[in-house]
Parts: sequence; C-alpha cells; structure tokens
Amino acid sequence: SNSEYPLSDLRIKIEYPQGFEFQSALPSPIGENEWKVGLLNKAEGGRISLKGTLQGEAQEVKIFRAVLGSWKDGKFTLFKEATKGIEITKPKLLISQAVNGNPSYTPSPGDALHYVISFKNVSEKSFENLFLIVDLEGRPFDLSSVKAERGKFQEGDSSILWEAKDVSKLRFLGKGEEGRVEFWVNVKNSFEQFSSQDENFTLRDKVILSDAREEFTLKVNSRLVAEQSAQYQDEVFGNSGPLPPQAGSQTTYTVIWRVQNLYNDAENVTMRSVLPPEVSLTGKIFPEAAPLTLDSVSREIVWRVGDVGAGAGAFETAPTVAFQVA
Repeated sequence: SNSEYPLSDLRIKIEYPQGFEFQSALPSPIGENEWKVGLLNKAEGGRISLKGTLQGEAQEVKIFRAVLGSWKDGKFTLFKEATKGIEITKPKLLISQAVNGNPSYTPSPGDALHYVISFKNVSEKSFENLFLIVDLEGRPFDLSSVKAERGKFQEGDSSILWEAKDVSKLRFLGKGEEGRVEFWVNVKNSFEQFSSQDENFTLRDKVILSDAREEFTLKVNSRLVAEQSAQYQDEVFGNSGPLPPQAGSQTTYTVIWRVQNLYNDAENVTMRSVLPPEVSLTGKIFPEAAPLTLDSVSREIVWRVGDVGAGAGAFETAPTVAFQVA
C-alpha cells in the first residue's frame, strides 16, 4: 500500500479462466479464490502464491484477473485490479516417471525404489548436448543408498546429474525419439526421530531437462496402528463381577481402542472386531457420541473413526473410544 491512511477490511479475489483447476495456495484462501487481507497500513504488503493445473489448446491464451477491494454493507468496492494472460505453448520435451514399474507407486518405509525417468522429443527439431538433473527432496529418502547408472551423485548432495557424454540420447535426441535414465534409492525404515513438523511424509523429485521441468510426488504409506486394551479396574465406567471370572457369573470389562497414524493423513478410517458368542456389549460407550455400532447378526463391532491426521498418537492426541463388555 502507498496510501497515506490505513485500508481496512481488504479482500483479494482472483477470477480463474476456464480450464484452470485450483490445487493449493499460501496463505489458504476462503473457498478457492478469495483472501482476507484485513488491515493494511502504508508501506505494508504481502504475497499470495497459488498452484493449479491449466488445460487448453496450444497457442490458446488464458486470462487471470485479480481484484483488490473491500466489502461493506454487502457491497464490494473495487480499489485495484490486474489481469495477466498466459499462452499455452506446445511442449518441446515430455518427461515421465515410473517407480518400481508403476507411474503412481505408493512407497512404504524400508522400500527399495527403482526410478526410471523417460523423456521424449515432441518438437520439430533435434536436440544436442543435453543434460538431465534429478533433485531429490524429502527426509524419508535414504540418500546414502543412491545408485545412479551413468549418473553422477556426490554424498552430501541431493541431486543426480546425467551428461551428454555419458548418455547417447542426451548427446543427440532426434524428432520423436525417446531416452531414459534410471537410479535406485531406499526409503528410510523408521521416521521416529522426526518431529511434528515432518507430518505428511512425501518423496519429491524435480526433473530438469533443458527448458523442460517436471515435479513428481509420492506419499509414503501412512502405517496406521490399531491398539486395544481390556481393563477391569478403570476410571471410565467402573466394572463389576468376580475377578478372576467364574463360569455362570457375569464380569464386565472396559475395552479401549486407540488409533495411531504416523506418516500421512488418512481418510475414512474404520476399526472393527467380532464379539465371541459368550460376550455382549452393555451399551456403555465413551465418548457417548462415538460412532460405534454392533451388527447383531455377524456380531461385528465397527468404529467409524473418520479422518485421522498424520502424527496422531505421536505428535497429536490419538482418536480413542472406550466401551464396556460383559
């Protein structure tokens, strides 16, 4: 702001062109295209960065429009606007990737990964003396295990370099021709030493070939852990009956279920078990609103936990439910 007086209740809105799909933004928007700036004093400012995908035809121009203003009495007053056109160009080089033979592989801790980076000349001309760089990002990578066929990798670095003198298709890539490079790297077996800032563990590699750039991301398997304990003496319900239990008499126990999720956000989590014929639910559940159900025919107990964030049970409180059986 260059205004002499403070500006309040500011909002920024962006109008996306057809074919644009919003993915993420920093800071997070209201919805997908509006940001609350609030108060802005003279000489203050900020930045919004967003990421998305844009679909369209070659040489098609897509227009983005950003407006700055404020809402008052349900009316938006425009202070400033900016438009920018983006032309979709035909790519010269295409880059693709497969890990362990799968373009969408999901790694697990301890996995050995075989990366194959493929590239193709889709232009009308030939390329000579290219070089290709792969930059590895993500703490789950065990960089000490990197092996790159015909590529250069130095310990303490995170980039692998292939040069024209070592790869024939980098030396000369004719129209329509394809080439590939490959390397191997392991996923660390344990991330327990990481902090809560390391939630949502991902393996990211950025590939640079001439003016072509691609970024690939793999999410590490969540490693959900189901924990169960049964207690007679507890502070949740209070139990009764002979201990040790006796035939012909009823003894109640408190069963506690807990879900731990280490590495990545998990959606629609459920935990289930089957009650044996001589055991029944008393109906006591804590918390009372917990989505715990019993199928009287199959005798299956199902706890619909829902979404469980990364770090639950390690850096955050783990989802827990308690119920009483007799």
